[in-house]
Amino acid sequence: MYNRKGYSRNFARRFYNAITSDWNLGLHNSSFIELSNIGKSLISNRELEKQINRLYQFDYPHLLYAEESDFNDHRALTIELNKYLSEDSTGLLISSQNYNKLLSDGNAHYILEEGSVMKKRLLRNHTQTLLQNETLQDLIESEIEALEN
Repeated sequence: MYNRKGYSRNFARRFYNAITSDWNLGLHNSSFIELSNIGKSLISNRELEKQINRLYQFDYPHLLYAEESDFNDHRALTIELNKYLSEDSTGLLISSQNYNKLLSDGNAHYILEEGSVMKKRLLRNHTQTLLQNETLQDLIESEIEALEN
């Protein structure tokens, strides 16, 4: 759309997928709660304890908050951009008239760009949390190895 290519029927499907797709994330922290109840002091490796606390008390809740904020913002974007779409017997479409309106709609361009920025930010949050999970996994494996020896 940014390079103003000619209209095609495939554009409607791609446009619809872009404005309606979202991610859902749930935090399953029962193991952390159980560990907290038993006593995290049972963990002899302080770095491991620190990493577990960081993930469950900060990283995961932040990711859930970001996910929820993105979901709400995404719904607002969808409502605004959905007005360009219609459907017929062959499926989802955007008329050439609506396509041309969309191309000249500065607000739509802003909304799409803002949606892209939000998704990139959320993806960075996911990536950082995955890296923290890998660090935790390494610490757990080291702790298991130390306990076995």
